Amino acid sequence: MNFSRDGLSIWYGTPDAPAPADDEVARVGAGVTVAVSPANPVNVVKVLYRVDDGGLQSVPARELRTDQDHDVQYFRAAFPRFVTGERVRYCPVATCAGRQVPLTPEAERLPSSFKLEDPAPEPAAVPEPAGGHRPVGRPAAPPRFGVELEHLTHVTAQLDPPQIVGDTPLGFRINFFAIGGTLIGPRLNGRLLPHSGDHLIVRRDGIAVIEVRATVETRDGATLAAEYYGNLDLGEDGYPKAVAGIFPPTPSVVMAPRLLTGHASYLWLNRLQCIGAGFVHMSERRLEYDLFALRPREQPAAPR
Repeated sequence: MNFSRDGLSIWYGTPDAPAPADDEVARVGAGVTVAVSPANPVNVVKVLYRVDDGGLQSVPARELRTDQDHDVQYFRAAFPRFVTGERVRYCPVATCAGRQVPLTPEAERLPSSFKLEDPAPEPAAVPEPAGGHRPVGRPAAPPRFGVELEHLTHVTAQLDPPQIVGDTPLGFRINFFAIGGTLIGPRLNGRLLPHSGDHLIVRRDGIAVIEVRATVETRDGATLAAEYYGNLDLGEDGYPKAVAGIFPPTPSVVMAPRLLTGHASYLWLNRLQCIGAGFVHMSERRLEYDLFALRPREQPAAPR
């Protein structure tokens, strides 16, 4: 499959960019490789997908490598574990400096698909011994809670140059402040207001712990307060490199935001626990992530 627009091209399902074909695919570990040309450090790729007739979701792709000889950049998106469903329809989307390929209406038609393998059979129940007492050393298996993710929005935040606080008793401290940003998605659309703060502590193991306080203004005039913690992975040698002012080009970030508001149209946000996952483009000082509402899928039976 190949899409081109405004000098930007992507392709997948080829020998250099393998993708699931229209046959049975494992429910765990499925993914798609996406090629983007021309290569550019600000290229961003995500994959839109839908399981059966469910809601539209997306997963970010991480950069794999760049073929300098052919001016091609490769990304890899890993789908989550598919607990239910029979067929997955999907389409990668690339953005670069205001350009997008394919455009949203075409991408949301999800031209590619694959069938999921049949679910593994449930293990046979172990009968209770006479008298209802389990043998010592064989505790009952705990229940497993399924989860579902609802995609709320895609967040882009542009950051000011960092303020280097330096080595502190807690780690190497760096402060970032947002110039602004956007929220574009199925449930939330608006802008990130300036002066939102991201306080970052780089630990000795190369994990940067982030603490964010931000304010969002929706397109219909609501004001939302966002607070969250998360981890930015700078690599095992991230601490000494951060002290020297050296950072990986696109470190991954995961976070657990909470949103609060008093606006009547958005009171549903107050009840959510969200998660976010994405990447920071360090050379561009740009943070991008997808925001999801996290909910348990069902209440499992209590162990006997």
